[in-house]
Amino acid sequence: MPQQGFKTLTIHQDVANKLLKIAKEYKNIDYSIGISECVQLLLDLRDRALEHGIRFQPLTYNNDHVIIMDYKLKKPVKIYYKKGKVECSLHKNDECSHVGFAYSLKTVQGIIAL
Repeated sequence: MPQQGFKTLTIHQDVANKLLKIAKEYKNIDYSIGISECVQLLLDLRDRALEHGIRFQPLTYNNDHVIIMDYKLKKPVKIYYKKGKVECSLHKNDECSHVGFAYSLKTVQGIIAL
């Protein structure tokens, strides 16, 4: 039975698995504690990142793009790369801060160098 003032949250299994995968990437998070506790810890990490001026964080890498979290905009942004060129899906150019951050990532540097 949920505590008074709390709602029971039901999420799809795929979402739960993705949250657990993200939690495993962070040190000092015991991802066996349960989804709601895990989500709260991830939100706390986000808030602490914002407090310390951290705006971007890579979420996932793919063959043709990286997804970075923009904490200022509070949404993920895809940065596409191909043939040495990088382009922000949000700004539709290669001159924004999202692209600058993507260029700083070693994984992206390795892919666009091919």
